Formats: sequence, C-alpha cells, structure tokens
Amino acid sequence: MSCLNCKNYKKLDNYSCAYFENKISKTFPNWIEDFRKGKLRFKSCGFFKPQ
Repeated sequence: MSCLNCKNYKKLDNYSCAYFENKISKTFPNWIEDFRKGKLRFKSCGFFKPQ
C-alpha cells in the first residue's frame, strides 16, 4: 500500500512509513477504509477524525 505523506511525519527526523502506518493502525484499526470513506482526514503530521 502506498504511503500517505509519511515523509512529512517526523520524530527526530526518523519516522519511517512503516512506523507511521503501524502507529495509525493502532489508533484507527480501519484507517484505510475510514480514510477512503472520508471519516479520517490527513493534516500535516497526522490523522484526525473530522468534527
């Protein structure tokens, strides 16, 4: 699966895409589907649920 702007998601300049995807998967297990359905949005350094 392709990376979603993970190059902009940094921690000590060393966040890899796999780390990013693992982290988001723990918070939002169905984040890929949620993102496709518009339930999640990507904003600079992370995902958030739209209010």
